[in-house]
Amino acid sequence: MKIVRTLENGLNFSHSLAARLDRSGDFVVKNAIKNFLTADPIPDFYTIEIETYNRCNNICPFCPVNRNDDPRKPHFMDENLFNSIIDQLHHMDYRGYISLFSNNEPLLDKRIFRFIEIAKEKLPNAKHALFTNGLLLDVEKFLHLVNHLDLLIIDNYDDNFKLIPPIQKIVDAKLEENWKCDVTISLRKQHQKLNTRGGNAPNRKEEENLYHRHSSCNLPFTQMIVRPDGTIAKCCQDPVGAMTLGDLKTQTLREIWRGKLYQEFRREIFNNGTSRIKGCDVCDIYGFCNYTPNYMKVESVKHFANEIRLRKNLSEVYILNTDQMSKNVFNMLANEDVIPDGYISISENNEGGGGHYFTRMFE
Repeated sequence: MKIVRTLENGLNFSHSLAARLDRSGDFVVKNAIKNFLTADPIPDFYTIEIETYNRCNNICPFCPVNRNDDPRKPHFMDENLFNSIIDQLHHMDYRGYISLFSNNEPLLDKRIFRFIEIAKEKLPNAKHALFTNGLLLDVEKFLHLVNHLDLLIIDNYDDNFKLIPPIQKIVDAKLEENWKCDVTISLRKQHQKLNTRGGNAPNRKEEENLYHRHSSCNLPFTQMIVRPDGTIAKCCQDPVGAMTLGDLKTQTLREIWRGKLYQEFRREIFNNGTSRIKGCDVCDIYGFCNYTPNYMKVESVKHFANEIRLRKNLSEVYILNTDQMSKNVFNMLANEDVIPDGYISISENNEGGGGHYFTRMFE
């Protein structure tokens, strides 16, 4: 179990930096997804998020569906529908990531522990993950989760980066870590500005000068989001349900994933980027995100490395430093014998998106 401090405040980038991220993200993503639309059969999704209850118990001001702002009608997933989804994944021999949450707090659904057991039993080759804010955790619940999951992320929200009481009790218990689950306690500020969430982030709605992106996105090619009523959202950045791509009450997972609506959505994003799609046009998740399969990343990083080699002859090359993904990008490029010159960091007190500063790699 590891405890990490996650600093993300100020990710509302200046337009000049956002434009750079937009261009580089498009280059990387298009090289990764270019063969998808002509593949036969279409490759299955690599990650699926199944939201069994569409509510959260926290008040994070950056979240469009926090306890005080959630516009959705409360809904518990029907158990027959849940079992049908898991059975379909079983028959697909699904081996990607499965997460029984999306834009919600999963522990609000008291069935979640039993649901996790069912998913683990029927999908032994999948990677089982869960994110929770930890407010409802205790030692017993924690032990149940770590003995049935492969990945557990506890987002500990406190503006002073202190452990909230339920998590402090788990840490103080000094449990013998004989589980195989990868557990991370992420210390995060609750009152901060994060990404736009497709223009729906409550504490960014008043911004009149959001950057309008143009690049492609890998999520429609890798990720499926299931709402509690069985409908399929366009991605994890669509918490309020702006677009629906299918309905599992009348269709199967593969019928939806390989169907006309999804393919038209993907073609639009691949051919024209996100600029003509409401919500996607102000989304600031650039490049790879979530659980992008390695087969996509490896080839694309090679293309990106070649591009950097050319540009390094003209100017210095920096990586945006926001989280662990930045380190992963550096390592992937290093494997291609490309060493960037450093990181672009973002100052903690930057609320307006202009406080970027450069750091050398080896200072």
